[in-house]
Amino acid sequence: MTLLAQVKDGKSAKSQTQRHVPIEVHTAIVRSPMNQSVSHPYEDTLALFRRETRVNKSSETTHFLFSRCKACELLPKHLVKEQPRGLPARTAALRYQECPLLLRTSPHSRSLPEPVRALLKKLQGEGVGAVLARGVAGGFSVNILGALIGLVAQAVLARLMGGEQYGIYAYVFTWLSVLSLAAKLGFDTTLLRYVAAYKAKQQWSLLRGLLIRTNQMVVVLSIATGVVTAIVVELLSDRLSSDLVRTFWVLCLILPLSSLCSLRSAALRALRKVVLARLPDEVLRPTLLACLAAGCYFVFSIEVNALLAMVLQSVALLAAFFIGAYWMRLAMPDEVFQSAPEYENREWIRYAVPLVLFSAMNVILQRIDTLMLGAFLDTTSAGYYSVAVRIAKLMAFGLAAVNMIAAPMISSLYAQENMEELQRMLRLSALGIMAYTIPVTAGMILFGNYLLLIFGEEFVAAYPALVILALGQMINALAGSSGYVMTMTGHQNIALKIMSISAVVNILLNWLLIPRYGMNGAAWATALSLVGWNVAFVVYARRKIGLRTTVL
Repeated sequence: MTLLAQVKDGKSAKSQTQRHVPIEVHTAIVRSPMNQSVSHPYEDTLALFRRETRVNKSSETTHFLFSRCKACELLPKHLVKEQPRGLPARTAALRYQECPLLLRTSPHSRSLPEPVRALLKKLQGEGVGAVLARGVAGGFSVNILGALIGLVAQAVLARLMGGEQYGIYAYVFTWLSVLSLAAKLGFDTTLLRYVAAYKAKQQWSLLRGLLIRTNQMVVVLSIATGVVTAIVVELLSDRLSSDLVRTFWVLCLILPLSSLCSLRSAALRALRKVVLARLPDEVLRPTLLACLAAGCYFVFSIEVNALLAMVLQSVALLAAFFIGAYWMRLAMPDEVFQSAPEYENREWIRYAVPLVLFSAMNVILQRIDTLMLGAFLDTTSAGYYSVAVRIAKLMAFGLAAVNMIAAPMISSLYAQENMEELQRMLRLSALGIMAYTIPVTAGMILFGNYLLLIFGEEFVAAYPALVILALGQMINALAGSSGYVMTMTGHQNIALKIMSISAVVNILLNWLLIPRYGMNGAAWATALSLVGWNVAFVVYARRKIGLRTTVL
């Protein structure tokens, strides 16, 4: 029996679809430039399934929603991916698109209260609030899981290595974030904006060209940056400890891999695959690092020092890269790889260059305190302070979860000139961020010293710095997605000026405060700088762009 005949057999289709769950929702789109009613040879097949028709008059597109049993494969993809025969190409074209939402049915679904079922149905839609809620929920879950695993991994390393060796490792790993700026040249943020825009406009050739060109340029730039770093470290080797020099050598080797991981994560975020974008770096990599370090110490009785920790970090990074690359290949639309690449190198570079400076200022604001603390005092103090910085960043998890899905949505809605929906999305984001940030700030101030005890008693010395950093991160979070509003709407040059001024102020404050107040001085410099540039972004976004990123 042919598949079509099997589907037409009402009893067979009904019995099989009832027996298998879950049900996956798909969309078949019929485009008609004359806004005519178009039939196609699979209409009788679709009629046997639950169907809902919506007509978008602005794009003259008809959406047919129908269900297909995943287990039975009653309506496989090839049936709807083909061009319908007998229809002129100028009249209609049939395209298959898989909906990102999987509807799962169960015998107990009908027992849910009506308000709960209404809420679930609303969250299953494709509106701004539903997409934002699903993205934030996924991103927040991954961030929380990643934070817990990351803290455990760093606690394991600190316990196994001791304060001195952990300080060297944390100091070099901080330099990895700084050097990645030159290696990526802002192309990660470029992917975040243009992948979302090209996908919304279905410009598959440009999307493929963007993926190819950004990877090529980042590989070349990261290798060049690693070579220059290795030369500088060699020239300064007589002033640095041998452990620090050898750890820097490993950093130079893993720099290209780290930069490519950032590109992969940005591309997945632009496709709104928030969970897949964060899992390799936030969950898999620290888990593997902690397991490898514990295995070396407890199983093979190998002393874990800064050099070995960086080598193990490279192994974990390699595993995260390949898994993330595989997920990105699955998430990317098939049309991308079926299209010949087109390149807009000038536009991409013109957009990326201000962004690399913007990212450089951002990293300076977040990392220069640790680097200057290590230079003015010692790497041990830098290690203690880096733990306080890591814990304080828990404050910004609500903001980070929102930004992972909000950034591509800002780009897409702004490209469509849908300012009303964009403002609604920003307000919903701000409310969610505030609901998370305020109680976490209170908990951080009350119980921060106990969190530091996980790493060792000597790390409690960083508690005052932790409180100061937590207050600064609270203001940063309550400012909302102001930074992405600037960069995703074409105001990156103004954002760069604001960040540059804040970075200069941060460096001056660290230079003045660290020699006198140590870790607390570094914390005050970072907190004041965070407050300054966030307030400037919020004011500019409201007055010049007409968007409010806070709840006020």
